Amino acid sequence: MIIITKKNLKIIIFILLFQNCGLYSSAEEQITLYAARGLASPIKKISAFFEKNTSNIIDINLASSGILARQIEMGAPADIYISASREWIEYLIKKKLLKASTEITVAGSQLVIISPENITTTNISFDNKNFWSNNATGKFVIGDFNHVPAGKYTKQALEKLGWWNSLKARTILAKDVHHALEIVASGEAEYGVVYYSEALTSNKVVIKNFLPEQLHEPIIFYAAICVKSKKKITSQKFLDFLSSDKSKEIFIKFGFEPKVYNSKLKKQKKFIK
Repeated sequence: MIIITKKNLKIIIFILLFQNCGLYSSAEEQITLYAARGLASPIKKISAFFEKNTSNIIDINLASSGILARQIEMGAPADIYISASREWIEYLIKKKLLKASTEITVAGSQLVIISPENITTTNISFDNKNFWSNNATGKFVIGDFNHVPAGKYTKQALEKLGWWNSLKARTILAKDVHHALEIVASGEAEYGVVYYSEALTSNKVVIKNFLPEQLHEPIIFYAAICVKSKKKITSQKFLDFLSSDKSKEIFIKFGFEPKVYNSKLKKQKKFIK
């Protein structure tokens, strides 16, 4: 039998207070993260670091932002949602499935034109509307613009360049940016467009050029906590960690954040021809 004295009562109260403040926790909790496929590399690294330094586990589900949003709408048990487009964030907020007050911006990226290693074309001119009909007649791959933000941004750029009409008949619509990368890496497509950060994950493709950012909406990844989450405290801790210096360091390492492109390009030159 445990005898409660004034002294150990104070200790018990002290521990309970710290547990409520989230500064002391011995309980392991798992949260489910639904994240845009383009964030795969950094989000896995960030989650692993978070797990190592807390008693929590991050279960990651990766897919295109649109597919994930639809899954959440259908009742998928997500705690946090990260989208490559604010359109899908707003969609879920209007459906009262995301807590608007928790929304944060996570990272930025940029679009690049890629090809398999054996494609020798080096000069892709943005001033030539007939470039693709005169210089490249093979398949072209982008993310499915119906639910993949990278595909939507790419289509916006191709239309402004006057390239879409000559490319749409031979364009493959990939289920997400990683799928688009795999199609180019396998040689199934002659060219494709993916995030710069995604292109850096493969040595089977080369970056031919950056798509000018002014041709499409800004590419920003957003995150928010799901209304139906039963683990909002732990979810908020993870969102806070996504905004930390350590997470920023990881994002930059994997080619994210708009201000690092020019400096990172030289460091990643082995993948660029």
